[in-house]
Amino acid sequence: VSADMDDKTLHEVYLKHWAKVVEESKPEWVMTSYNRVQGNWSNFDPKFVGILRNKLGFEGSVMTDWGATFSFIPRSDPESI
Repeated sequence: VSADMDDKTLHEVYLKHWAKVVEESKPEWVMTSYNRVQGNWSNFDPKFVGILRNKLGFEGSVMTDWGATFSFIPRSDPESI
């Protein structure tokens, strides 16, 4: 399933609420949605992470629930985890 919408709807309806949370509560973590948004898995979409970081000023960590993880980046040093 992909939640598809134009950029205006994305910014005025959905991201507006994320912006309020980031601005008012300064969270250390945010969790992405489980589904795809505009055809891309939201937890891997650089557009959404870029909006969080660059437009909303979010400095914390972005996570997803375990069931929404579809790719793993192997670590060369197990102690770094």
